[in-house]
Formats: sequence, C-alpha cells, structure tokens
Amino acid sequence: MCGIIGCINLNLTNEEKNASLKILEHRGPDDQNFYENKTDKYSLFFAHNRLEILDISDGKQPMTSSDGRYVVIFNGEIYNFRELRKELEAAGHIFKSDHSDTEVLIHGYKQWGENLSLHLNGMWAFAILDNKENKLFLSRDRFGEKPLFYYHEKNVLIFASELSAITKLNKNSKLDNNNLKKYCAYGYFPFDLTPFKNILKLQGGHNLTIDLNTMSLTKRKYWQYEIEPDYSKNENEWCEILYDLIDDSVKKRLVADVPVGVFLSGGLDSSIISLLAKKNLKNELNTFSINFSESSFDESNYSNYFSKKIGSKHHHQTIDFSNMENICNELFSKIDEPLSDSSLISYYLLTKFAQKKVKVALGGDAADELFAGYDTFKAINYANIMKVLKINKTNSLLKFFVSKLPSKYTNMNLKFKLDRFLRFDNNNLGLSHCQWLSPMSSEEISNFFGEQTTDDELFSEAIDLWKNNNYTNNLDKSLEFYSKLFLQDQILVKTDRLSMMHGLEVRSPFLDYKLTNQVRKIPSKFKLKKNISKYILKKTFENDLGKEFTNRKKMGFTAPISKWLLNKSNSFSIKSQYLKNNKNFLDKKLEEHRSFKRENRILIWNVMNLDNFLLKNNF
Repeated sequence: MCGIIGCINLNLTNEEKNASLKILEHRGPDDQNFYENKTDKYSLFFAHNRLEILDISDGKQPMTSSDGRYVVIFNGEIYNFRELRKELEAAGHIFKSDHSDTEVLIHGYKQWGENLSLHLNGMWAFAILDNKENKLFLSRDRFGEKPLFYYHEKNVLIFASELSAITKLNKNSKLDNNNLKKYCAYGYFPFDLTPFKNILKLQGGHNLTIDLNTMSLTKRKYWQYEIEPDYSKNENEWCEILYDLIDDSVKKRLVADVPVGVFLSGGLDSSIISLLAKKNLKNELNTFSINFSESSFDESNYSNYFSKKIGSKHHHQTIDFSNMENICNELFSKIDEPLSDSSLISYYLLTKFAQKKVKVALGGDAADELFAGYDTFKAINYANIMKVLKINKTNSLLKFFVSKLPSKYTNMNLKFKLDRFLRFDNNNLGLSHCQWLSPMSSEEISNFFGEQTTDDELFSEAIDLWKNNNYTNNLDKSLEFYSKLFLQDQILVKTDRLSMMHGLEVRSPFLDYKLTNQVRKIPSKFKLKKNISKYILKKTFENDLGKEFTNRKKMGFTAPISKWLLNKSNSFSIKSQYLKNNKNFLDKKLEEHRSFKRENRILIWNVMNLDNFLLKNNF
C-alpha cells in the first residue's frame, strides 16, 4: 500500500518535490523515491511513498522496465499476481524480482496494453508511463478501493492518492459550492466529484489515458457491476459456490511478507472472515476489536466469545467517550476530505490500535452492500406495501405516533429508524435510499447555504442511476445504488483514508472479483428472504458459525456521538470563514439535539467534518 503522485509540465522546485513526498508519507512510511523525465514534448515527475508488504527488497518504486521504456508507480495489491506471472513467463517475459506484483503490471501492460485492468484481481491505482509512445496510462480497480484524484488544465496534469497532494501543488484550487451541497445531502462526494471545481476522481472501473504530445485525455469504463440473476441454481448450490469463493478470497488476502490480522467485531461478516483466516493461516491469528463504554455500542461479548471459539489471539480496547473531543480533533487534523460517516471515529481508533501489532488487516467491507444487509432494503418493501395500500405516510397516524416517541440516543433506536423511514418518497423510490442516509434534508441545505435547492438537484446522480437500469425489481435497483454510490464513495473512502493514516493496509475479501462476479448472479430472493437480510450468506455459514451469530441483530460499527453532543461543555462552533454566516443555523440544531426535541447527530457531525475541512484548507 502506498501513496503516489504524478505531475506533467509542472516545473517543481526541489523544495516542492520533497514536500510532495512528505505530504503522503503516512501512506507509505517505509521508503520514498521519485522519477523524473524531461523531453522536448513534456516534463514528468513521479513520487512514491511505499508501505512494504510484498517483496520488500526488490519491489521498490517507481519501477522501470529493463529497457527503460516503461515506468510504473502503484498503490494497492494484485492478489492474482502469481498466476499472471506464470502466464507472462510462458509468453516469454523475463522477470527481475522474486515475487513483486508491481513488476507484473509492467509486463502485463507490455502484453495486454490497456486491457491489463481486465486481467487483474485486486485493489489498485497505478500509473504507467510509456516513454516510446509518449503516453501515460492511469487505472483504478473495479470498485474503487484505492483512490486516484486528478487535475487537468491546458498542458498541466497532476494526479495523486489524496486531494491534499494536489492542492499542495496546485495553488489555484477553487471550491465548488454545488458539490459542497451534494456532500451535505449524500454525506460524501458521489461519482467523480470532489470539493473542488477543477479536481476530479477517477471512478472505480475506469482507465484514463493521456497523450503527452497533445495533453488530451481519454477516459474509458472497462468494467461495471451489473446484476444478472441466474435462476438455474438452487439455494444449496449457491451456498456451496459462496463458501468456496469466500474461502479462496480470504486465502489470497493472507499472502504478505509482514504480519496479518483480522478486524473482528463479532458481527456476521467479520466472523466469517476470522473463521476462514484461522483455517488458512499457518501462524497464530491476531484479531482486533474496539468498543465504547456506552452499552448500546458494545459488541465485545460477541467478539470475545468468537475469538475463543476459533482460537485467535484477540486484542480488545474499550474507549471512554468522555475523551471524544480530543479524539475528534486528532481525526480532523489528519483526514484529507470531508466524510460524514459517524463510524469514522470507530474505524480511526480501530486501525490505530491494530497497527501496533500488524501491518495488514482483513475487514468485512461490502458484504452489506452486495448481500442486502441494511434495514433500508427491508424499508423499501414496507414502503411498497404502503403504496399499494395507498397509505400516505406524511398524513397518517404513523407520523403522529413517531413524533410522540421520546428521543433516545442509543445506537440505531426505533425512533431513529422510523424517522428515517418517514422521509421515503413512495412516488420516487430512486430517492428513498438517499433520503434514508442523508445527513441533511433539501430544506435544511437550502437554509444552510442561503440558496434554494431541491432533492432532484441534490440527488441527480442517484435518480439517474435508478432510472437508467433495466432491473425488474426494486431490490436489485437498490443493490446497484449501494454498490455504485454508497460503497465506493463512502465506505471504501473511509476504509482507505483511516487505515492509511496509520500505515495499515486493509484488505476486503468480499470484493474479490471472482466472488463479486458470482454474487451479482445470485437472485435477490436469496439475498433478502422472509425479511432476513443477507439470507444466503447466513445460510452458507450457519453450521460453522452457529445460529447465535447468524441470527443476531445487526448493530453497526459507529460511535456514541449523539450522547457526546449532549454535553454542553464540549465546544463546537463554526470556525471556517466560508461557513461563518451559518453559525445561528448550527446553534439551533445543536440546541434541538441537547433539549431532546430532535436527534441531529448526523447533521451536526456532517457539518463538523465540512467545517474542519474548510478550515484546514484555509477557506
């Protein structure tokens, strides 16, 4: 795992070159190097910070081919590199390294050109320079596990693993107010958007080719997750397929020249991975979990019990949320872009804790999004029933009933869920998931920015996604929303940024390409059956895990922010100049929260992240 930076036609001083390496040092603290090339057509600079995981002695980057034609910088892991190496050697390629997945990229590009991405199983963001053709090739993995941002204006191109590396080199980065509104609506930046007008994300499943003679860019989608149900297999057959594929995926992700561990919350997904890791790992398995002293956020009984059941060496830490303000300030000082997920705190502390023992950890990301694990999937069914029965939620007794429920700030309480459900628009289900997840309503965003806006404007990406697919049922449509938006632009962003803050590589077995290629074929009736979420996954591992794990209630990996905000001694105020006119709005929302009139935890946390990002970037 690493941090990469590339610049075309940007005349950098030696001080700026060293600064570019320094800014992403947390992503690769073990080694750093750069490559430069100047021709009569262009000047190029590559910088690389390395986290040493595989082939520590021979895997240094930037890596140049033996003939000097190709140069690569790479962030990620290629899990099928051994198979690809054998195939390439059979085709006549000669390798210098012992087992470097980076070198496989060079020879793979020689062999397959831009079709290289289709041969890879892994997580990646890389750049390959072709000195003969004067061409630069950028690629990002299928689901976007590894980040890649870029800035292009006239004859200048900058790309990097994180936004801060680009803004450090490009002094003219300008905020995009419309994109900030979308952040407040989604809680993240969807698709290729960023906080800035002139900086974009290369989306997962995309390649970007730059002609260095003309500085023209060509973006191409090489892959997308498409649901194509296969009804020829029964439930038991799908269980057998899933078990073998998940087992193989975990086995691949245990390969490393450094210590490997597993995040074990005690939930279904982490328990599956821990079980299979213990089965396939020759050495002792280290598992990690954290919890907060607030009881509704505590899963330690499950994680401790299951670690004993499989025989792992379990490391557990309990966090006193009275110290939350210091933890938040520490997090905000390091995070590269705003993200409203309240599990940021939990994940930040978990990765910080695990990094003391291991350099690689396996996590359970993507299982909820691929196997219909969220309550929203059930809520869609309830909303459909209400629509058929012609029950208008906004005028029904349900709204009155929910308003009379006392505010409770425990984890995933009933009032919270019902309040979210009442946001659903039965006439536009493309908005429903957005409305459930949204930190702020369109009315609140309009008030916050002092400009009228609508759901159609804020969630245009999600609405188009819903309209433009041909799936026959709403569950498949919902799964596409989660896999293409929420998973890529929130969950995986969180995983990457927070783990790399501590120089920890996190691998996600549920995102193995061979596995997801089969998951997309599993009919939705096996993913949500009899209102049981992730049914087929639970059925597959029921005998190994025991029903106490497969049937237990999902808690979610979050932090007790609601209760922390109740303490009036905790200081929170707008500090950025950009948001200075919104102080009264936030004061009102905070007072509502503290007087138990309304739980505004998600809204306040969303704005805290945005405000600190703006302040950090001098806006």
